[in-house]
Amino acid sequence: MQKKEHMRKLVALWEASELNQRDFARQYEISVDCFKYWLYKLRREDKTPKDFIRLDTVGAHQGINLRYPNGVELSVPANTPASVLIELIRSAG
Repeated sequence: MQKKEHMRKLVALWEASELNQRDFARQYEISVDCFKYWLYKLRREDKTPKDFIRLDTVGAHQGINLRYPNGVELSVPANTPASVLIELIRSAG
């Protein structure tokens, strides 16, 4: 079993338990820091949009069109920073 799948199962077990993170980690013989890392990592992944969001470049001088799964389209300038594009894409989730 892959580490990620194993940790996802452990996180699900912990969520169903009444144990705090430290006691749970001790019971499953993993460090509490390792458990907290995976909990954070998996929760962060779960917040990312799962739907396909298409990113089209219309042309370097024209801009970028974002088409969201609900059909809404957004045009932004071609020089829009990647960090802004990432936030626009994440906000669709």
